[in-house]
Amino acid sequence: RRWLRYRPVATRDQLLQAALERVTTFSQQHPHWGLRLYKTPKGLRVLVTHQPLAPNTPEVQQLFSALQVDPLYARLCQQQQCFRARVTAKPWRIGISGASPQVRRWPVADAYLAQRSEWCSHYDSTAANYSACHFIDQLGNAHIDTAIQPLLDWHDAASHAHDTQRKLA
Repeated sequence: RRWLRYRPVATRDQLLQAALERVTTFSQQHPHWGLRLYKTPKGLRVLVTHQPLAPNTPEVQQLFSALQVDPLYARLCQQQQCFRARVTAKPWRIGISGASPQVRRWPVADAYLAQRSEWCSHYDSTAANYSACHFIDQLGNAHIDTAIQPLLDWHDAASHAHDTQRKLA
């Protein structure tokens, strides 16, 4: 006969709190690091602000390990040699169905350019009412590297990070 083991499932708030604790612990252990925290629809986003780093550096691997970063995200960063962060809402989170395969495929065939343009216009006008993330705090080193500041400015404006009146999507 089989015995079932009950494992309590953590709530979204509990998972977020655990992630915040990991980031805070890392920041306390590495006070020279600047970490900018954002809440996303599914968790946290952390941007390093004290210096530019490449995905394949030991420092980034140490950060990813300490924060228990999604393994798929870590692998994509390695393969693509960049860090990716969504700055607009995912279509299904704002009530828009995905574009058809012909419209998504790049390059878009001439026969589908008008359909793609229409879909993009509808998406852009709807997504403008949402935030991709909300700024939480700057931890550790408050100095933001001059090479990073323009990227942060763009990120925060594009994602509406400081407009907490907008719903996360």
